[in-house]
Amino acid sequence: MKTPFNRAEGLIIVAGVCRGPRRRQPVRLIVDTGANVTTLKPGLIRMMGYRSEDIVADGTVMTAGGKREIEVVVIEELSVLGVTRKMMPVVQHRLELEADGILGLDFFHDSRLTIDMRKGTVEVD
Repeated sequence: MKTPFNRAEGLIIVAGVCRGPRRRQPVRLIVDTGANVTTLKPGLIRMMGYRSEDIVADGTVMTAGGKREIEVVVIEELSVLGVTRKMMPVVQHRLELEADGILGLDFFHDSRLTIDMRKGTVEVD
């Protein structure tokens, strides 16, 4: 599926939907080919109905901004760019972004991701 993005924003932001035990939530995610994992804001995780008991792992990771404490939650479903991942582990971490999270390479593990900066499109197949 080929999806346009706004090149003027400086980031590749795409729309998607997350599903949790309480609700489906529309999201705006930054496609980040430098991120190994998908990260969502804690407030979004809570809105979908997850609680602290749903954390399956925690630890420390090194990011571009230094060491960060993180928690991992498995969400029921994440759909973006025509691809749906069920029971998707995501990092729950506070982000200083206007988007709801970061779409990392783990989401694209068995896909071909094409980013065309000239045309302002991103495609997954």
